[in-house]
Amino acid sequence: MPDFNNKIRPILIFFLTVVFSVIFFEIYFRLTEIILPSFVYDDPELGRTHKAGSLVNLVGAEGFYMGKINSYGYPAKEYKPQKSDNIFRIALIGDSYVEGFQLFERHHFARLLEKEFNKDSTKIIEILNFGTGGADFRGMYLRHIKIAKKFNPDLTLYFIKKEDLINKDAIPMPEPVLKADSIVFMPLKADKFDSKIRQSFAFVREYSTGNLFKEVFETIYTGRLPEVIFDKFYPDKILSSKNNLDSDSELEDKFYSFNEKIIETLSKLNQTGSKIILVEVEELPEKYINLIKAYNLETIPLYKELKKHSKYELNYWKASGKIGHWNHKAHILISKFLLKYLINYRQD
Repeated sequence: MPDFNNKIRPILIFFLTVVFSVIFFEIYFRLTEIILPSFVYDDPELGRTHKAGSLVNLVGAEGFYMGKINSYGYPAKEYKPQKSDNIFRIALIGDSYVEGFQLFERHHFARLLEKEFNKDSTKIIEILNFGTGGADFRGMYLRHIKIAKKFNPDLTLYFIKKEDLINKDAIPMPEPVLKADSIVFMPLKADKFDSKIRQSFAFVREYSTGNLFKEVFETIYTGRLPEVIFDKFYPDKILSSKNNLDSDSELEDKFYSFNEKIIETLSKLNQTGSKIILVEVEELPEKYINLIKAYNLETIPLYKELKKHSKYELNYWKASGKIGHWNHKAHILISKFLLKYLINYRQD
C-alpha cells in the first residue's frame, strides 16, 4: 500500500500543479488583457465571424490594436440598426485591410473619413466597418446581406482585390450554390478533417490559455514557426502565382459564375435605392471590369492613388521592418482620396 501511494502522489501533485497553473494564467491573462479569448467564432450561416461584445488585443509584426467587437458583431464604433432621416450611413465591406486590426481605431480611415465628412455636413455621417480578415468576394457579399444590410446603409463600399475573386480558402465559410436566378449559401458543415478538428476544439478559444495554445498549434501546423522565431530576419513571403488572375484559365474557373451572380445581385440592390460602389484596391482584370460596367455598377479606382506611392510608404511597418497591411500613412491617404469621391453622395 505505501508503494502504491508513493507512485500516485507524484502524479497527483503534477496534475494539480498543471490545473492550478492553467487557472492562475487564465486569471492573469484576463486581468492584464495580455492574451484574451478568441474574438471570432464559426457561425453556420456566416462562416468565421466576429463574436459580439468580445475584447480585441492584437500585437503583431504590423502594429498594435486594442478595441472591442461591439454588441452588434462588427468592429469598433457602434451604431444601432435604426437610423433617423438626418443620418447618412456608409457601410464598408472588405477583408483584413478594411478590418484594420493593425492600428488603433482613431487612426483607421473610416474614423478619419467620418470626421472630415461631418465637418460641414447638414446630416450626421456614420461609417460602419464590416471588414473581416480573410474574406473573399463571396464572403464579403455574405456579410453584406446577412449583417450590413440590416443597418440600412445609404452607401455601401466593397473594397476588392484580384485575389478576392478566387477562393482564398483562408477561413471556413458556407458553400455557395447557384439555384435558378440566385446564389444560395449552404450552412457550414464539418465535412473536412480540418473543419472537424476546428469545431471539436472550438471550446478552447473561449479561454485565454486555450486561445494561446491554439495560436501556438496553428503557427506550427501552418509552417509559420520559422517566421515567428526569426521575425525581421525571416525573408518576406513571395505571393503565390495562384493569386494571379491575369490568365484566361483563372478567369474561367468556377468562381467566375459565383462572382458574376453576386455582381448581378448587387446591381439589382443598387436599383432599389441603396447605392453600392466597388472600390478597386488593385486594378481588376479587364473581364471583370467589363462585367461590372455591363451591370452599371460604379467603381472607385483607389489603386491609381496607391500606385503613386511605394509599398514601403504605405505597407511598411518600422517596428518590425516588414511589409504588410496599410499603415498610418496609407489610412490618411485613403480617407482623403475617398472624401473627394464621396462628398457628393451625402445628400445634404
